[in-house]
Amino acid sequence: MKYNWQQQNWPEFTYNTSELEPIVQKYQQNAYSLLGRLAQLNLEFQQEAHILLIVEEAINSSEIEGENLNREEVRSSVARFLGLDVESSSTPHLKEEGIAALLINVRESLNQPLNKEKLCYWHKLLLQDDDNARKPVLKGEYRNETVDVIKDDLYGNIEVVFKAPGTSRNDVAKEMQQFFDWYNATALPNTNESKLSGPVRAAIAHLWFVSIHPFEDGNGRIGRAIAEHALYQDFESPPLFSLSATINANRKQYYQELQDTNTTLNVSNWVNWFVNITHDAQVLAANKVDFILEKSKFWEKHQQTELNDRQSKALLKMFASGPEGFVTDGISNEKYRAITGCSLATATRDLKSLIEKDVLTVEGSGKRNIRYLIKFVENNVFKRTSTLTQKGNRDKFIDETLEKLIINIQRNMDFHQDKSDPKLLEMIEHYQQLADSNSDALDKLEDVLT
Repeated sequence: MKYNWQQQNWPEFTYNTSELEPIVQKYQQNAYSLLGRLAQLNLEFQQEAHILLIVEEAINSSEIEGENLNREEVRSSVARFLGLDVESSSTPHLKEEGIAALLINVRESLNQPLNKEKLCYWHKLLLQDDDNARKPVLKGEYRNETVDVIKDDLYGNIEVVFKAPGTSRNDVAKEMQQFFDWYNATALPNTNESKLSGPVRAAIAHLWFVSIHPFEDGNGRIGRAIAEHALYQDFESPPLFSLSATINANRKQYYQELQDTNTTLNVSNWVNWFVNITHDAQVLAANKVDFILEKSKFWEKHQQTELNDRQSKALLKMFASGPEGFVTDGISNEKYRAITGCSLATATRDLKSLIEKDVLTVEGSGKRNIRYLIKFVENNVFKRTSTLTQKGNRDKFIDETLEKLIINIQRNMDFHQDKSDPKLLEMIEHYQQLADSNSDALDKLEDVLT
């Protein structure tokens, strides 16, 4: 079996991009659209968007390689490297600091060519915490031996899926120089015929680099950093997205697509897959930027709204979870208590107050299914559809919920024949707080209890 670098025309990759024109054009439009969204934010929220997506890239690129990072430490490191005043941890977190520094440098190097010095610098940043390994990894220098790319399974079986070219540092350096010559030539202005679109160029660059596998370790993460560098060079400033977040969500297919190129120079399938992944990354990033935009409008609307410490803490926690967390799924009374450490009665009062102040909206039915969601200024694209935003609808919802609660209380009474059951007491307290001053509802409860 011959590997791709053993083919006669290596490294002349062939690929068909005729079917990719529409999605490449869409990529260009999406990038400028994202920049337009960003321009609607003030400086503080613009910085938040940049930090959020750099952190996503760092976390996911590491997870692809089976390494889990501390998200808060990555965030702190990114913020510090961007010049923001954040509190430093007393304990060094070299892995988190290293990949944060690497990704910041990628963005600062848009107008610079790639060369050995640049990649070796990135490699040192990435692996500065690997000194405790059983066999120390050579950092900031090409490998000086052969390397096998392996695949293992849960049973410990190991399969060599690829052997990288070169048996010495000189061999690797020659391979890399060919790569640098191509990479820097294709980054020339658009008037040059060899200019490639960002997504196609990034696909080839990533594949070519990991095929050479120039370092003892960290090639995947450096390869994805190169792909982002290639994508960014299409623009005057880095577009906002995390390529690795989307790759990580499709990790199994990512490895399979790469493996399918091991023995061929026809890489049309890989380029097609990668270009579509890039588009998906933009869609995901747009959702995150829209979330920050809506968040900024929310706080602008409620800058004069009086909130107690518990309510502020819960709201900050909900926003911190991002568009995929509490913002979409909402928060329950139980979760509110867990976040704030308050009692059931206090949580119910706090949540009802937030609804009355137009901070939260409510949906669901039954005690266990009631969810409280952030009420954004405009139609909230981050939550399930709800019509319970007007006062009339909200009152109707509370009445329906009280009806269901009173039925559950009655069933509990019939089953236990004992008003001291903890679950019954919790339902009664929840009913009383939700009923508030509704005398008819409180009379119904009294009738059931007596």
